[in-house]
Amino acid sequence: MARAVLVLVAAVEAVAGHAVALRGAGDATGGVTGGAEYKPLITPCSNCLGFNQCAETVERQKFFDHYYNRYKDLQQAYEQMYQQCGTGVINKRCLHKVYLSETPTATLRECIYALGPDAVDSAVVCDAAQQRLPEVKDNVYRYHMYKWILDQAAQFCQVIPYDCVNRIQTCGDTESIKACFTECLSSYAVETPVIEMFADHPAMQNS
Repeated sequence: MARAVLVLVAAVEAVAGHAVALRGAGDATGGVTGGAEYKPLITPCSNCLGFNQCAETVERQKFFDHYYNRYKDLQQAYEQMYQQCGTGVINKRCLHKVYLSETPTATLRECIYALGPDAVDSAVVCDAAQQRLPEVKDNVYRYHMYKWILDQAAQFCQVIPYDCVNRIQTCGDTESIKACFTECLSSYAVETPVIEMFADHPAMQNS
């Protein structure tokens, strides 16, 4: 058991180190799109060999709450850049800095102040911001869905299989996040009224 725990810890540290390296590479480019993509870490359950189901669900709930708010902030920053790009006030080097930031709107303000205007590349900024916005909005929607599901799962953690909670991000690449999650619940023979609680929520419709 001790060996299994050490292997799990090493894996988590390796993923975290890789994420830091990617962000460093993006900062170094200083370009419009940079050399890295922002990817939230998919954190495994912190004690898979003997976890407290409710405590683990609450921890995962906090994870999604953080990234939902971060993507909302990113959307606000990119919408501001798109609205103001024609004025030349947005320096093109701010685009990727904002994209990789954990505090996008604050980073945008700081970057505008530090780098100054860039009227020559205003068209480049407009195009880049416009192209990135659909992806950002999609992530806001997805993390809203994850957050809402986890908010409910935390309230009913005794009857929601943690395996479904732990795998929820894999549902983001499916046609329907709702169907993916409720199918997982069904596979564990969760009672129908509990499943319907997720399926009937307005936030889950057509998703």
